[in-house]
Amino acid sequence: MGFLSKLFGKDKTEGLKYDREFIIDYLNIDYNTTLKDVKVLLPSNSNQIIINNNSMYFDSSYIEEVGYSKDGLYRKIFTRKFAFWITPSAYKHFLNIIKDREKQYKKEKEEDLIKLKQVYEEELEYDSIDNDIYICCIVNKSENDLGNINCGGNRKKFLEIEECISNICSKNNGRYYKTQAENAKFAIIFSCNSRTAQNVKSLREKGYKVTSFENALKFLKLTELWDINKMNDEIKRINEEIRLL
Repeated sequence: MGFLSKLFGKDKTEGLKYDREFIIDYLNIDYNTTLKDVKVLLPSNSNQIIINNNSMYFDSSYIEEVGYSKDGLYRKIFTRKFAFWITPSAYKHFLNIIKDREKQYKKEKEEDLIKLKQVYEEELEYDSIDNDIYICCIVNKSENDLGNINCGGNRKKFLEIEECISNICSKNNGRYYKTQAENAKFAIIFSCNSRTAQNVKSLREKGYKVTSFENALKFLKLTELWDINKMNDEIKRINEEIRLL
């Protein structure tokens, strides 16, 4: 259990429904570590594989039937993470199960894609900016977002803008919060990937008025500090890319 605990982490088998149990004579993991006489379960309605009572994700997006082993005793199946050596008597049943997983994986990917498109296709409408903007915070600004030069600037410029916004808010008897705060009245969306009606709705449900980063800069007269045209081009590119998926 020591090696497997380190490899798989916390046991997650509780509550899963099991299909047929297989004893795999040889199982290679990550094309590096080989285990012998392994108990394998492939739970129904799950994306997990249970190996000696330890659970981990099973990627069924790639399945290759490799043929027989050199000694002719086993049939081989390769996936992205595993290589199975299976006795011919168990081969067909095992293959059918993971092939069914492959179909389920493709179906789930298609469903996820439809949902993603629906999220970006829903009409987006921001709130009109008023004096509440002087009590605000900027949201959706991860390190990856700030490092995306296609969004019109960089982290250094963003920090400069934050300081300017803070000064403007203070002069207007308000406050700029560097993190998402309950007392803020306006939430300003930064990330080019977060311009969705769903995100706006979620922020409104938390009590915020909502606008975009570029709209806030226009209102506060700070557009010279950021390439808004480039940011808008990136937003359009993302939306078009998702539309064409």
